[in-house]
Amino acid sequence: MHDQRPALEGPVVRGAHPYPEPPHMRARVDSRGPRSGRIGLFLGVFALIVAVGALYQWTRPVEYSSEAVLRISAGSLQDETSLVQGYSVEDLEGLVSRGLFEKVYRHLVDRGALDAVAPAPKVDDLLAMVDASPAGGDMVRLYARGQDGQFLYELLNSWYEIYRSGRESTGEVRNESAYNEAVKRDAVLTEKLAAKRAQLETFRRDNDVVSLERGENQVLAELKQLTSALATAKEKEVEAESRMQSARESLELGIPFVLQEDQTALDALKLEASQLREQLAGLGKKYTATYMRLNPETRKMQERLANLQQSISESTEAAQRRGLEDVRRALLDARSSRVNLEQRLTEQKSKAAVFSTRHSEYQGLTEELDQLELLSREVKEKLLSMDVNEGGMETRVELVEPPYRPERAQGAFVWSDLAKLAIVALLASFLILRLFDYLAREERTSSDSPVQIFQHIGEPPRSRAGMPAPEVDLTLTQKPTEQLDRSPNLSLPHQGAAAEARELSAREVLALLRSSGEEGRLVVGLLISGLQISEIRNLRWGDLDIQEGSVEVTEGARRRLEMSPALLAYLREVEGRATSAQQRVLTHVDGYPYTDEDIEGLIAISAHDAGLDRADEVLPESIRHTYISFLVRQGVRLGELPSLVGPVPPSRMRTYTWLSPPGRGKGVDEVDTTYPLY
Repeated sequence: MHDQRPALEGPVVRGAHPYPEPPHMRARVDSRGPRSGRIGLFLGVFALIVAVGALYQWTRPVEYSSEAVLRISAGSLQDETSLVQGYSVEDLEGLVSRGLFEKVYRHLVDRGALDAVAPAPKVDDLLAMVDASPAGGDMVRLYARGQDGQFLYELLNSWYEIYRSGRESTGEVRNESAYNEAVKRDAVLTEKLAAKRAQLETFRRDNDVVSLERGENQVLAELKQLTSALATAKEKEVEAESRMQSARESLELGIPFVLQEDQTALDALKLEASQLREQLAGLGKKYTATYMRLNPETRKMQERLANLQQSISESTEAAQRRGLEDVRRALLDARSSRVNLEQRLTEQKSKAAVFSTRHSEYQGLTEELDQLELLSREVKEKLLSMDVNEGGMETRVELVEPPYRPERAQGAFVWSDLAKLAIVALLASFLILRLFDYLAREERTSSDSPVQIFQHIGEPPRSRAGMPAPEVDLTLTQKPTEQLDRSPNLSLPHQGAAAEARELSAREVLALLRSSGEEGRLVVGLLISGLQISEIRNLRWGDLDIQEGSVEVTEGARRRLEMSPALLAYLREVEGRATSAQQRVLTHVDGYPYTDEDIEGLIAISAHDAGLDRADEVLPESIRHTYISFLVRQGVRLGELPSLVGPVPPSRMRTYTWLSPPGRGKGVDEVDTTYPLY
């Protein structure tokens, strides 16, 4: 039975091989460009790198190097163990001095060593070719670099011979001079040591510095004592303030505030008054009040009791005054002591700061004295060594490592360098080819070019295992750029809604959003986020979580989807229109909800206003098909696709297998679920 769908325009090429590659594998090869072009790029880069590297290797100047090691020592002729280092910094500078190399130049001329060198070097040229540096202990390393290896060998030999003969001829004079210089230096250091010790002692005495330990000095010790005393005074002041506050509170409550020494006298008076009251109370039970007033004894007792009560009252008032005065005086004394200690502590801190400065200066002077003593010991040890070996001192210059004739120049071209260059060029060509493939894929993705899906003509394709291959329309791979910038217009190799739906490019979806009204923009944004028409029609404001940027689908297949940035921005603008969470998002002015036909009409109007090609083919199913294709091309597992887009019939799901890349499928958490427009 023939396929009823119209065939694409252009020639149709039928498969020559009974088992051709699957379409997705052809798509991968085609996306990397023509094979011949990639091979040409690889070979061109490889040849360019090898040519440039070889040219650099051949043209760069070569340079030979040679070196020798000398031992310069001074010691006794009779005792080999008495040798000491016989050179100084001045000797190193003398090794590369102009005076020495003028002699070396004449020596080379006499030997005819300059005849084979063209152009013949001068003294300045020789100085530029050589260098000398310490090699550890009493050894010195001589270097020579140039473009003639044989001449470097002659130069180092002449350099050594001239220096050795000159040094040994002046060695005895030099040793005597060195000894006299050491004696003078020892005298100077001894004088400086005495002056430094006197300065240190005077400084210590004037600034009361006991030792280098800070805690042992009087100024810092007094500072520590004052700090401790101030803390104690503050505690006493707080205690006195507490007693004053307690006394005031007692008086306000009517409780007498009496000191301990006054309380004892008051207690004696109160005891006597209590005894008299008891006696009078006992007599009052036996006699009448008239009798007690007339009786001299009882009247005397009553008068005594009255006097005691008055005395208790007066004594209590006097004791309270004395107690308050005592507490107030103690508080004033504590405050005065605290203020006095704070003043003294401030003064002592100033003294301590000055002392710290002086103490640091004292430490610096001590370190200077230690350095002078160290230098003095070294000079005395050197003098002692010279005195021990006073008889027969001489300077020795020995050749520890003789100069050699360099066989290979630095920078000379060898075949191993060419092999290394070829390896580097191979790696660089491979990396550039990979970069080219990556940029080519990025360019095709950014221009919305379609993934190559091959359409069969006639009978539907069968399985890969030994069945005829689908017919391939090569016109899809030969579309001009202006057609690729519009819609992909892909046809899937199976019947069904997905095969009939038109896939839109990113530019077309963006054009739909820009040309749509408020309701149309909302519908396009929800469709490209994975919702179906029925789910959009029944969507309520309570299903939208604008803070989290997600939508909860409660109709049909329940799921939570992430909203695109553009849709989220639009909903934030219009969320104030919602009167309740149960209100539908899409409603007419009269309050009636949108129907499926209304939603299709919104899409048709937006496609027409956007000026899309074949606008009458743009349906809500086209946008849904575009979003599903976007997910499948990323390799999402088809079994997990309903968790993003809702139910998809198996017959229709089968049509998307040709879009899925080879290999293991990815979970929904491993792919980008936001359509790449924003």
